[in-house]
Amino acid sequence: MKILTLLRGLWVSGRPIHSVIAGCATGATIAFLPAAIWWPALAAGCAMTFVTMAGFIINDIYDKSKDALACIQRPVTIGLVTRPQGIIASGLLILISLGLTPLHGKSMVILSITAASVILYSFFARHFPLFKGLYTALLCCAPLSYGAAVGGGQFPNTVFAALVLYISGREVYLDIRDIEGDSRFGLKTIPVLIGVAAARRMAVILIVVGGLSMLVVVRSTLGYLLACSSLLLLGLVLTWPGLELRRRLQLTRMPMFLGALALASTVWTVQ
Repeated sequence: MKILTLLRGLWVSGRPIHSVIAGCATGATIAFLPAAIWWPALAAGCAMTFVTMAGFIINDIYDKSKDALACIQRPVTIGLVTRPQGIIASGLLILISLGLTPLHGKSMVILSITAASVILYSFFARHFPLFKGLYTALLCCAPLSYGAAVGGGQFPNTVFAALVLYISGREVYLDIRDIEGDSRFGLKTIPVLIGVAAARRMAVILIVVGGLSMLVVVRSTLGYLLACSSLLLLGLVLTWPGLELRRRLQLTRMPMFLGALALASTVWTVQ
């Protein structure tokens, strides 16, 4: 029973939905290439999923005191997962991901850098809270970069620009949600510095510009369909009346998933 409780806590702490979105972005990138081979796509997608889960668990461990101060109920804060258990589980997930990644020099380097970056994220966010959204946005480029490296593909820089804009806006929304705990903990995030109203306007502008940018960078019919679907759902989520902020953020996962697939479709084979 204790083992099942621990596994359930690690599963929740690993944010499976967000982690699978990252893995799907990697797998879809490989699958969209002309010479796609499904086994590397599946293996690389699982590797990115496990690295992302490890990062979330480490973040919960590092933020335990802040989350407790803000009365946020996470597996680590309520004792379902202890610090040593979380560290061991994260280490195992990263080792498994490195073992799964296809043997390709560039892809191994990208995955290793991604693993190091997710480990360092919490430290960076604590000491440079104003820029943690940008850090996260750049980190979200890793699934596409890693998938392209595994499959021998490449992305235009405009794809990463669109992704960075969208994720940066969503991160501002997350900071608005966490403003009470961040303020108590002394973290000078964007909403703390400029206020909730200005931060909300900033978040909407970044998300909308990033979302519309997808229509510029996609090239295939499927890419346009995915991008339009993402934008339609995103518009509904942002404008639907009466939605509580936490619920609104949860509902951005689907347009984020569709947007990731749309951007993955823009990969091309390196000649």
